[in-house]
Amino acid sequence: MPARSAAESALVVAEAGLGNKLRVVLSYLDVARRRGQQLVVFWRLSPECDATFEELYFPLDGVRFLHALPPNLPIAPRGAYDTHPELQFSERESAMYAQLRPRPSVAARVAARLKAFGGAEFCAIHVRRTDHAELFGERSPCRDVDFYAFCDRHDPLPIFIATDNAATQAAFAARYGARLRALTPMRPRRSKRNAPGADAAGARHTSVADAVADLEACVMAKVFKGTELSSFSDAVLHLRRARGVAHTDDSHRIRKLGGKFPDDTDYSVPFRDVQT
Repeated sequence: MPARSAAESALVVAEAGLGNKLRVVLSYLDVARRRGQQLVVFWRLSPECDATFEELYFPLDGVRFLHALPPNLPIAPRGAYDTHPELQFSERESAMYAQLRPRPSVAARVAARLKAFGGAEFCAIHVRRTDHAELFGERSPCRDVDFYAFCDRHDPLPIFIATDNAATQAAFAARYGARLRALTPMRPRRSKRNAPGADAAGARHTSVADAVADLEACVMAKVFKGTELSSFSDAVLHLRRARGVAHTDDSHRIRKLGGKFPDDTDYSVPFRDVQT
């Protein structure tokens, strides 16, 4: 099979954590399809996300994942963290999440979380910690009291908490006791693909597969409250909209990234696909 021309493929580098990577892949795929291109993605592994897309989800039509960047690229791609500018704040930005289908091993973790609620309705919160305060400071309000108010307002619904931090989980468990269900055991952990030694600041306290299971559980809640400027919370709300389960009492606002990544750049580059 002859090599494809550069115009038929686009390459993008998906950076940072799970939420960032998902919105890069899905939005750049949407644009590539409309341009008649195949999308090639280098899903860069890091302490924030040390699992590949293929380990977490079934394949996406029109996407090929690379596990290393090819040498001698004519244009060196810069990493992408955000939704493609053509899709931001559009209806397609939520609709694109409908394509995600977790692998059976991840779906089993979701089922285990939902079993703890016995088929009853529940509320879900995503409380973002670790490196978020350092990244966004006061522009990322994530106060426990705001989440307490949300949970108290929806009493007596049982609570599911998605968080990346063991101390946060413990604080909510101490306050809500048996109302808080489906807790994932947490402890500081080392990335399975990281060099020997302690993880860099910001590493998750749970596996990435657990993060996907937490995301899916939040999607299935009656009502949801997220952390602003968190791509994970954004993904939850997008999925709730895409699946038609968003609630008028949901409490999350999707905002454009600020601080380190405040631009509207298309980070894809032409790519000559030599796969045969």
